[in-house]
Amino acid sequence: MPKLLILDDEYFDDCKAEAHTAGFEVAGPFPSLQQVNKRIASGLPVDAALIDINLDEQLMHSLLDELVRRGIPTVVYTSDHVALPDRFQALPHYLKPKECARGSRIFWPTCDRPPPG
Repeated sequence: MPKLLILDDEYFDDCKAEAHTAGFEVAGPFPSLQQVNKRIASGLPVDAALIDINLDEQLMHSLLDELVRRGIPTVVYTSDHVALPDRFQALPHYLKPKECARGSRIFWPTCDRPPPG
């Protein structure tokens, strides 16, 4: 089962349910960049990522850079409209909590099965 990394300090259970419906095992939610970096350094496999950019904007940019470098499908998920640097404009971004389902559906093509319904 593919693994979805979630970095969010205000985690919503509907996101986890959506991820499971999409065929993902959820890694996290991790409330801080330090926890995510520790888990990634320990070899945590990551197939996709849902990242709240507003935890610490500068630090999240470095994580987004690393995920993009690794070719990991990533969605920016935030409670505010955030101006992303040009290098991240191609990443899908959604507002939480109301757009969690839309953000999770981005990853369905990476799963072994088609989306439900």
